[in-house]
Order: sequence, then C-alpha cells, then structure tokens
Amino acid sequence: MSEQGPTNGSTGAMTFTRRPTSLPPDIRPEWRVPLLLLLTSHCRGRLASREQLHVLNSAILNDGSRRALLATLDGRIAPQTPIVQFEPALDRAIDRCVGLGLLEYMASGRLKVSDLGASVVQALDADADLFTRERELLEQLPKNLTQTAIRNALAQRRSS
Repeated sequence: MSEQGPTNGSTGAMTFTRRPTSLPPDIRPEWRVPLLLLLTSHCRGRLASREQLHVLNSAILNDGSRRALLATLDGRIAPQTPIVQFEPALDRAIDRCVGLGLLEYMASGRLKVSDLGASVVQALDADADLFTRERELLEQLPKNLTQTAIRNALAQRRSS
C-alpha cells in the first residue's frame, strides 16, 4: 500500500510503503493475554501480584528459570540460574487485560481474574491442545500458588 505524502512545494513526492512487522511470538497479544489469564488463574484465589506473574512468566519463557523455580519451591536451591526476569511485554499484557476487563485490580494491588476473564479461562481449559507446554509447568507447581511461596523462593535464592 502506498500513500503520497505532502510535497511541501518540492518537485518530487514522497512515497511511503507499508510493510508487515514481525513480532516474536512471546510478545504477541494473541498469546500473552490468554497466558496471563492462565497464570493468574493458577494463583491462590485467582489473585496474583505482579511479582508472582513475573516469576511464572520467566519460568514459562526460559527452561533455566523453570528448573530454578521448581527446585526452589521444592526446597532445593538451584544453581545460580536467575529465577525471575522482569519483562516489559508482560506489563503491557497486564495493562491490556485490565483495559479489556479480563483482570481487575484489587485494593491490595493484586490482580484478580474477572468474570469475563474466567469465561476465557474456561474456554481455554475446554481445549487441551492449547498452551500445552505452559500447562505442563503449571501442573508441576503447587496448586493455588501463593504470594508467600513466591516471596520465600526469591528470598532463598537471595540468601544462597
């Protein structure tokens, strides 16, 4: 698609050509938004802090972080592999989910899956072929993962 720009009295016109932009899969909203809902749903009471979500997100995206988180939650201190990487794409996804009404901020500052978000999670749960790798991690984590468990895991890593 070409668009003619203003010539500002010049003899030659400027032409702009729109080209597709490739986005890595891990920052595409089509993947991030439902993943964020799954991660939040796995936390106790379907409530999660940003810290919890960043830890879980890191474990989803990085096998080293995944092993470190599982080892730490199991009471074994993992090697010096980082357990969390704070990623701006996750914060953008959180903002998008809040804006779409899929997540709500609670007075405590935690995020809660809304009724609309819960319906999306139910639809995701109805199809076992969606998010299979991500669900593998969630199945290995304690049910109703708490903020305390995440804080303890991070504290153990800092003290080792």
